Amino acid sequence: MTRTGAWMAVLAAALLAPAGIAAHADEGEKFLPQEIHAAFEAAEPYVRYGEYNHLVVDVESMRAGGIQDVDIEIMSKWAAHSNALVDAVLARNQTAIGIVIEDGREGQFSLMTNPPSTGGAWAGGGHAPIRQILTACGVTYSDNKWDKRPVLEYIYTGTASRGELVSALKRDGFGLVIFPSSDPLNDYQRINPVGKGGCTGGEYRDQRIIHRGDPRNSNPDLRTGWYTTGHTNEPNPQILSYGWPSFWWGDYVTNWHRVN
Repeated sequence: MTRTGAWMAVLAAALLAPAGIAAHADEGEKFLPQEIHAAFEAAEPYVRYGEYNHLVVDVESMRAGGIQDVDIEIMSKWAAHSNALVDAVLARNQTAIGIVIEDGREGQFSLMTNPPSTGGAWAGGGHAPIRQILTACGVTYSDNKWDKRPVLEYIYTGTASRGELVSALKRDGFGLVIFPSSDPLNDYQRINPVGKGGCTGGEYRDQRIIHRGDPRNSNPDLRTGWYTTGHTNEPNPQILSYGWPSFWWGDYVTNWHRVN
């Protein structure tokens, strides 16, 4: 079996309802955002964050507390999905990350993770306005559909050497991003202390990527020396390094960076 095939098999097993939990929905039936929101709210007292933001669901206490089976099923399945993502990030396996994210975008949670473009209302169900549910840090998961990547900025232009540029970045509080990064040797970030929605615990970052000047560049400032491009105040993809403001945050951020 290929590595991709093995990850698919593991993921399929992980996303089935845990043993002893009655299935509310067939595996092909999608949960409505309102159902997910209600389940997350009901489950909150019974879920804790373990190491690296693994979600730990106390199913027995949920049952003893009279929580509905559908809420237990939704929370348990979401925890399995989220934990599979955390494990893939821990393994630094981009293929596995992609499989987990695509499963979320196509499976039972897809009305939340990949909502249809319906002019602000859900197709089917209660037609609840998208932006009124599942909110954290000033965004909802469905903002993946409308968020525009922050405007690209040219910063530190014309620096004589790469070493000088790195020193300038470090003086300004930027550190090298190890993973996930598409350019791990040149990708720097710092935590933005004024993230959206009042979140200030590392949920948002500023990014700078180092480039070498190219004499063919149409911008004369970028033809020689070293410079950076950057984005300001975007969701921080280092999802293992800070506390999440919601159960769906790790999946949202990873999906946001793949979409944008």
